[in-house]
Amino acid sequence: MAVMESYTSLEVASVYLNERRGKMRNYGVVDVFCGVGGASLGFKLAGFRVLGAVDIDPVACKTYACNLALEPLCGDLRQLSYREILEHFDLSREDVTVLVGCPPCQTFSSLRRTRPWRGDLPKDELLVTFLRLICEGLPGVVVFENVHGIATSDGGRYLKYYLEEMRNLGYSTVLSDVNAADHGVPQFRKRVVAFSVLGVEANELVIPEATHAAPAKAQESGKLPWTTVREAISDLPPLEPGEEHPSVPKIYFQ
Repeated sequence: MAVMESYTSLEVASVYLNERRGKMRNYGVVDVFCGVGGASLGFKLAGFRVLGAVDIDPVACKTYACNLALEPLCGDLRQLSYREILEHFDLSREDVTVLVGCPPCQTFSSLRRTRPWRGDLPKDELLVTFLRLICEGLPGVVVFENVHGIATSDGGRYLKYYLEEMRNLGYSTVLSDVNAADHGVPQFRKRVVAFSVLGVEANELVIPEATHAAPAKAQESGKLPWTTVREAISDLPPLEPGEEHPSVPKIYFQ
């Protein structure tokens, strides 16, 4: 996931933990299907401690390590247990407050034709793998993010399956179909975000309201207009490929 994709997920988790437990503490996060570290970076910038990450792609893991200064466990999550992940990073269950994951979404993406549903389980075993890890670890908070297609493929059965399994495990979930642009990110990207907390009532969970809107609707809705890419990075100096600038941080957003 790119950094911009994960903004809404980290915002949801940040708001809930701040409201429920007061001042932000250093809550521990483990990021599975971590990719290059977008979600992890977002949580880190929001004040969380990223304690572990897992991905199968060695190139993504190398990039993640550069972005987060944390070496991910490079492996197939289908073959790893929650206990093995904790042991790899020398963690206990109590260290981990948040498990965040975005199982690869090719089978739900609008860019790829989705095959018909077969059997009682989703065809994408990575969604089942994510649920297995949750079942094994039962972290207090789970943040799940995926493409909009997971809510529409085969009548939404993939998402319904996930939500039902989370209920069976004792989680309450608030679900939102969000657009990153509506939260100040200079990118039009729709995502389904499910924010689940163990052992609380669903009415205790709140998804942050959008702060931005399309320019034509912003004024009448009392929101800010969408942030453009020009507004976000137009003050950056021009650079040649591979060139760096001593006064520009590697992580930048004005």
